[in-house]
Amino acid sequence: CPVVASDLPGIREQVGTAAILVAPRSSDAIANAMHTLIGSTSKRIELVQEGEKRFKLFSPEMFRSTLINILSHALQ
Repeated sequence: CPVVASDLPGIREQVGTAAILVAPRSSDAIANAMHTLIGSTSKRIELVQEGEKRFKLFSPEMFRSTLINILSHALQ
């Protein structure tokens, strides 16, 4: 599903381009983002497709591979 999220560093890193980022605690920004999603089928589809790509970056397999790579370099 399409995502609207707060524009904060950790969240921004997680969602990348797979969400509409809004100012934290701004009800107007949240409402505008929701209005955008309601009014644009293409934007909803785009965000869902981007979300599927982002999800793969944070899979257990990818996490394990990245962790092993980091630890291997740290031990050299």
